[in-house]
Amino acid sequence: MNEQKGVKRKKKSFLHKTMKFYKKGIHGRGVRIDEETFEYFVHILKVINQNFETEDDKRAFVENVFEQLEGNEIEYSRNQVVSRIVDNLLPFASDERVRQFMEVFGENVRPVCTDPFASFVFQKLMSVVTRRFLDEESASTTATATASTAAEETRSKYKPWLVKTFSYVLNNVEEFVFDQYANHVMRTAIKCMAGDTQLRENESNFVVDDQDFRAILDNFASRLLKWPQLSKLPLQNLSSGLVQVLLESLSKSNSKLVKRLCRKFLGECYSRQENDGGDDDDDGAKAVVPAYFENEPCIRLLEAMLSVASAKTYAKINVKCFAKRIALLAQHKEANFAVQKLIKYCAEKEQFEAIFDELEGCFEEILDRGYSGVILNLCEACVRLKTKQSVFVRLWMDCLHCNEPKEAQSCVFKLTVFLKKRQQFDEEKHVNVHLHGSLLVQNLLKFNKPIKIINSLLEARSSCLVNIFGSPKGSRIADSFFQSQFVGEKSKDKFAKMFQGCYTSLATSKHGSRVFDTVWAASNVKNRIAIASELSENESKLYESPFGRPIIYKTSLAQFRHNRDDWVQAQNQGDKVKKLFAEIT
Repeated sequence: MNEQKGVKRKKKSFLHKTMKFYKKGIHGRGVRIDEETFEYFVHILKVINQNFETEDDKRAFVENVFEQLEGNEIEYSRNQVVSRIVDNLLPFASDERVRQFMEVFGENVRPVCTDPFASFVFQKLMSVVTRRFLDEESASTTATATASTAAEETRSKYKPWLVKTFSYVLNNVEEFVFDQYANHVMRTAIKCMAGDTQLRENESNFVVDDQDFRAILDNFASRLLKWPQLSKLPLQNLSSGLVQVLLESLSKSNSKLVKRLCRKFLGECYSRQENDGGDDDDDGAKAVVPAYFENEPCIRLLEAMLSVASAKTYAKINVKCFAKRIALLAQHKEANFAVQKLIKYCAEKEQFEAIFDELEGCFEEILDRGYSGVILNLCEACVRLKTKQSVFVRLWMDCLHCNEPKEAQSCVFKLTVFLKKRQQFDEEKHVNVHLHGSLLVQNLLKFNKPIKIINSLLEARSSCLVNIFGSPKGSRIADSFFQSQFVGEKSKDKFAKMFQGCYTSLATSKHGSRVFDTVWAASNVKNRIAIASELSENESKLYESPFGRPIIYKTSLAQFRHNRDDWVQAQNQGDKVKKLFAEIT
């Protein structure tokens, strides 16, 4: 039983669950459809993710599915299995099929929005239509006159539907905001108007310059500001999530409305309570965590406000919700995440120094509670704002109990990577690399004077380093070590020499091979000769490993064995080209 503990069970696929219930005569949740039709869609579910030989084959497959849906688009979309299929295939449907769905769903918006399964199809339909509208709009700006006219005609078929649908969905905020399905339809509508259709990568950075969309979004936000129930919105997951999406979308187009919303919520939902101003009030009363920091939806909204706030609004949020009690909040189970966001989005050095001063006396308490994300964000801010770096190193080493005696300072690298205090750490026992520990080391190496972490790393045993750098979380430390402008060439050279005798182990492991690539690229020819000599003696092991095999060709081991002079000349030439390219860039 103990051996099984902690092992994640593989989740059963949607197809597996569908087949299991189908054998019991259950045709998915939602609307029941006849057995013959359901059997067809189960077959589609089985082959939906297969690779098609040509695009024509894929288009024919999608067209066949939508032919089966014709005349029953909404009814079938209210079935769990069919809803999943349509959701997957709608982005590949022809314009004709998409317009067919637009017409049917446009006439039944209210029941569709509140349906457990059709609402997902409706969300995808809005995303697909918006994406095609934006693509046509983008194409028309660079196209010829004829092509531009054709694009305008296609665009005119999409935009009226979008404007009508978005307006209807957002005008029914009172009815939809607390409905678990309609609420997500509203979120999708808001995202689409901001250009985030979730159909492509990096769409969240895309800004839509459409006056009609912007007017609908601005009108919705203005109505929300006047809504009598505004103060209740942060208290529930659904309504809080909707406001978070609205703030993110408005931040791209209307910073004034973002400012008004943030200040409205601050005034009505995040007011200070009595006796919560700091560690202790003047009358000796103990500080308490405000009620809104006990409510997760409230915290998530506060984090969203921090992420979109201007410098002045950020300062107001800091003063009203955090100042003089940051140390208390950083040790709170829920509120510590808000403190992390407060630090992450701090852009002023003076503000950060005030936050740091409140936290400098409680590093150990924060670590003991397991909220290492607060310390990590402090470290990242020290790098970003170039302040408090030496103080952070001292406080962090005190926290790990490795500042005194001086001999203990050699442990700071290992203790940080594993996030253990000196008394808790046993090098003989296997301990997994901690994600926050690895990120802390990576940021400490970016400090202006990272000498203590560098010396500690270089004093570690090679076997320990191989275990650390051979792990997925630890392998990235090597990148930071060689990329840091504050790590000297002598230290980098020593790092490369430390692994002599261990390069075969690194090269034949999945994550260690990444470290090998980094070390090889940064090494001088002398070190490369030593590395290649070791690898050539263990070439058979490299051939046996899928990770080691590419390294044989990367290091040109065959040439190294047969003609070392040419190999050395090729390495020198490659280094000159890299150096020249680096100077140009």
